[in-house]
Amino acid sequence: MKDFEEKKILDSYLNNDELDLSDIVNFFKRNLKFISIITLFSLSFGVIYSLRIKPTWQGEFQIVLQNEEPPTPSISSKLGDNNFPGIASIKSGAKTEVEILKSPFVMKPVFNLFKELNTDEKNKLRKLSYKKWIKKNFNIELIKDTQVLNVKYKDQKKSSIIPILNLVSTEYQSYSDRDRNIGLSNSINYVEVQIKEKKEEMKKSFFALREFSIKNNIGDFDGMIPKNSITNSEGEKGTNSVRSNSSLRYTSQFKMLEGLETKLIEKSALYKNDSDVIKLLKIKINSLKESLKRPKEILIKYRELEREAILNENALSQLEGQLTFLNIEKFKKSQPWTLISIPNLNDTQVAPKKKSIVGFWGFASLILTSIFFLLLEGKKGIIFSEKKLVKIIPFKLMKSIDIKNGVFNFDDLEILTKVCFNDKKAKYKLINLENSKNLSNLLLDQLIEKSKNSNISVLNKVCDLTNDNKNYLIIEEGKITFKEISKFIQDINLINLKIIGWFYIKKSV
Repeated sequence: MKDFEEKKILDSYLNNDELDLSDIVNFFKRNLKFISIITLFSLSFGVIYSLRIKPTWQGEFQIVLQNEEPPTPSISSKLGDNNFPGIASIKSGAKTEVEILKSPFVMKPVFNLFKELNTDEKNKLRKLSYKKWIKKNFNIELIKDTQVLNVKYKDQKKSSIIPILNLVSTEYQSYSDRDRNIGLSNSINYVEVQIKEKKEEMKKSFFALREFSIKNNIGDFDGMIPKNSITNSEGEKGTNSVRSNSSLRYTSQFKMLEGLETKLIEKSALYKNDSDVIKLLKIKINSLKESLKRPKEILIKYRELEREAILNENALSQLEGQLTFLNIEKFKKSQPWTLISIPNLNDTQVAPKKKSIVGFWGFASLILTSIFFLLLEGKKGIIFSEKKLVKIIPFKLMKSIDIKNGVFNFDDLEILTKVCFNDKKAKYKLINLENSKNLSNLLLDQLIEKSKNSNISVLNKVCDLTNDNKNYLIIEEGKITFKEISKFIQDINLINLKIIGWFYIKKSV
């Protein structure tokens, strides 16, 4: 039973994790002096530290990545659906543009200027890389839902900010034109290569058509493709022309056939069908008809060769037109990205933020100091909470007694004398576990004076108590530990001693 009681007390103490606002307030009251001194010292250090930090200044400007007014017809619309290398780069995404603008490709000259302006800090420059410099000194980002780029630059050297921002502005505007020119140059190179290849293809198809035409004596071909056949890339007009030109070769044969058939009709009136004259005419007519049936395959081949030559010449003509347009575009003066605000220097420094630094030191000091004293109290094991004591002490709390400037509260003493010390014949024993004789004797004197009962005494040892007396326990605020309470309970359980209740003495401020 005793072991069970002790275990119950221990569990009640260990599991009492409830956060009480009054306990927090009392904790700061107890340690206010030390916490205040250390916090004030930290605040002073924060003020001195913030004053010693070299100030940082900031400048900025805004630039529009794409002009708002409608541009001239785009290159891609002039060049048809052909996908020329370099042209797509002109319309790259805004986010991609921002990343490019942060890269050494654009910002290297600015980094070199920064190093020139800081030649007096060689040790700093030796450790500084381009990536660290961009990340530390620049803030380059698009304003939300716009094409406006906001460029901010900060530096401890105030005189360097405007020159660096001016160079950034110049490089960005140069980049907008340079990107366009690179795309046009790549496209021009591509078209020139295509023209060279297409000329070779056209030359081969031209010679093949000419040789086939001469060999088969087709059309009135003088070494050039007839102009009326070159009308469109589909070769519709060219097909009709092939038919008209190819028929010229057979004009004489058709006339000869017509003459022979006329002559046959005339001779048939004079000669019999089995005569030699009629037979000879029929043989010539059949022979001529056979010769006119042969060229069907030749005409089809001729049409294929002519169509191929026409398509190659049309393609070459289109490429030459594209090359002319690209060269004109290259020599046009492009409109750079528009500055909507010139580089300017902010009037106030952006760092150090003195209030934040001082506030940080003060807050950090308050937290760390509080944690230190909290751990210190925890290590000592002193119980400051009346609620915790009520939970772990297995006796009734008779009364919390307030004391101020060495005088106990009059009303508290009045209630005690009427309720707890009203039996003049009984002997009352008060045991103080903290051995605080002065406070115990002070309470004893005032109780005797108030109750007019001299049978009240104070003891400091459990072994001096007996069940013949009315025994009370006195606990002073902030003086008792769990270990002392646990030992006291073990002792009274061992000697089977009865305790009526306990008094809690609190010092009022």
